[in-house]
Amino acid sequence: MGAIFQRGDTWYISYRHKGQRHREAVGPTKALATQVLAKRTVEIAEGKFFPQKIKVGMTFVEMADKWITEYSEHRKKSHAQDKYTVAKLKEMFPYTTLESFTPLMIEQMRAKIIANGFHPLTANRYHQTIRAIFNKAKQWGLMSGDNPASKVKLANERKYWRTRYLSQEELGRLLATIEDPKHCRLRPIVLTALYTGMRRGEIEGIRKQHVNLERREIFLPDTKNDEPAYIPIPETLASVLDPILARLEGSQDRVFNYARFTHRWNRIRKQAGLEDFRFHDLRHTFASYITMATGDLAATQRLLRHRMPTMTQRYTHHAPKFLRGIVNQLDTCFGPKLAPQPQPAALLTGPLLDGQVVHASASATP
Repeated sequence: MGAIFQRGDTWYISYRHKGQRHREAVGPTKALATQVLAKRTVEIAEGKFFPQKIKVGMTFVEMADKWITEYSEHRKKSHAQDKYTVAKLKEMFPYTTLESFTPLMIEQMRAKIIANGFHPLTANRYHQTIRAIFNKAKQWGLMSGDNPASKVKLANERKYWRTRYLSQEELGRLLATIEDPKHCRLRPIVLTALYTGMRRGEIEGIRKQHVNLERREIFLPDTKNDEPAYIPIPETLASVLDPILARLEGSQDRVFNYARFTHRWNRIRKQAGLEDFRFHDLRHTFASYITMATGDLAATQRLLRHRMPTMTQRYTHHAPKFLRGIVNQLDTCFGPKLAPQPQPAALLTGPLLDGQVVHASASATP
């Protein structure tokens, strides 16, 4: 069906399609050439082979660079992280061509990342980046066939979701701590996060012209979703922001002072005794308390500006006491319908001995 051969340091494959012979340069190993030839054989058998779309010789490195310069840098807020991830991927696949990529190679990459001590979610990020690069290659007509990264499942992220939010006791300690005069710079920042659920970067970017106290809202011209947003604020937060805005002269002045933010936040966190708690967890706290107070997950989704309800579920956590209260409502539903069950006179209702019911005639002591 095909042949594999080597010229210099490069392995090639040769195969026939509709009576015409095709040759491709694959890469530095025979094993890789074998995988690509098998892929071509399957594509031909399934009618998915389109030789006119193949750009012979385009490597993953070339496509990854093209993806960064012509897409990520102009369209994605995470382009700095994309550059770092792509640099690592280029080290993993320095000679591999687009057409030679197989799902097995994706599986091997994931296994190597995890074996090197990284989290499965880190493997997901690399996997998703490769998938995005191949999607663009197909969209731009730079490759044929299926996206190999789409044929490999990502690790289930739900079991790794962070569930940290402030209990009522912890919330009380935090609010008491930020009243300390030495925390006056971060007090309004912490309160804004708690009362609006805004992200740290969004809060940092607020300027005087963005805050409308008459309408009780903050305007965000640019968000993570690439959409503007109006954030409602309660009376308590408005009273905190009012004196700050009064001191600002220009409409472009930033509302909050973020100087030495990390140092100041860590001081607050330690003084309040908050273990394993990040500033972003204030967003989780906002979402959890709003949902427990209203029971309206759709409203929480809108306030968090999530496109998908599954992401909102990731941010909302219910306190055990709240859940017990929900379950106790079943007493109202079921209670009147349940007839009391008569208890046998020979049975005691309390003591148990080695998991057995103690009868009235039995001694309570061994």
